[in-house]
Amino acid sequence: MYKYGFNREINAAEQRQLENGRASGREIERRSFHDQVHGLSQELEKERERNKALVACIAIMEANAARLGFDPEEMYKPILKPVRTVSRAGTTGSPGRRGNRRF
Repeated sequence: MYKYGFNREINAAEQRQLENGRASGREIERRSFHDQVHGLSQELEKERERNKALVACIAIMEANAARLGFDPEEMYKPILKPVRTVSRAGTTGSPGRRGNRRF
């Protein structure tokens, strides 16, 4: 067997069995944590790429606002809430309602 080099194949098979065979509790726990860290690292990298794309989109919007003559800083101001001091319930003056059309 040694003459034909089978011992290398036997040693390689033994190594694979040790790697893929029964693992101790600590080894299973270590693999679990390693897989968890690896998954979170991939997720973090995806989120970083997404954030880069959003920053690029915001830069394009600011450039277009400046090109069209708007102040880009105006885009960051909050939108004012509508005035709701008077109730408009039951009014018949709105042109978009079906009940007010006369045919």
